[in-house]
Amino acid sequence: MSQKEQQVDAPVKKSSGAKRLLIVCGIVFLLIAAVVWLFVSMLFTSPYTGPYQEPDILDWFNQAAIGNRLARKAKKNPQKLCTIKVSEQEVNSAIRCGVFGYEKYNKKKTAISPRDLRLEYKNSLFCGVIPLDTGIRFLNGGVLEIRFAAKITKMQNKVIVDVKEIHAGKIKLPSDKVNERVREYLASPQVQKNIEELNEVIESFEILSDGRVQISCYPDNVLALIMKRNR
Repeated sequence: MSQKEQQVDAPVKKSSGAKRLLIVCGIVFLLIAAVVWLFVSMLFTSPYTGPYQEPDILDWFNQAAIGNRLARKAKKNPQKLCTIKVSEQEVNSAIRCGVFGYEKYNKKKTAISPRDLRLEYKNSLFCGVIPLDTGIRFLNGGVLEIRFAAKITKMQNKVIVDVKEIHAGKIKLPSDKVNERVREYLASPQVQKNIEELNEVIESFEILSDGRVQISCYPDNVLALIMKRNR
């Protein structure tokens, strides 16, 4: 091959190699972008716009019936510690009525209200969602929803939360690690202060084998605590 031919072929080979490199880089970039977008779509969602389940007349009737049961037991018990068993339907009625009352009368606003939790009691577990809004809407809506299902009990001065299942978006998280963090949170001074207030009203809160909830409480202290929390 003449020197002139070598001078012509060299730039062609160099240009062909650069094109292949650009193609490979483009494919890698697209793969990375696809993985990132898949991760974002699995993790984030749009802000929840409802509907929220508001209490109806049956919910208020259930709460009145529970109140009457407590009142009758309080008359028979001089120590004022009363124990009742409530069904899954009655627990959910109490949740809806409690959230409604909080939204209507509570003066202290928080970033995440009880309504946002969409709390529900079913199959002996409390289920709900903690929405963490980043405000970055191009991240598939920008809201990270932590969905959980947990068994919650209270014995004497101790509240026990046992997370059975938890997801960040569509990604399942290890419940054992989450439970470690929950225990640390429950042991914090601020939470312990709230538990001390709760002790004035509820002695114990237990999930029974049939799904009902057994509550031992001091009915006379309920109104006093509500007034204290809303000052």
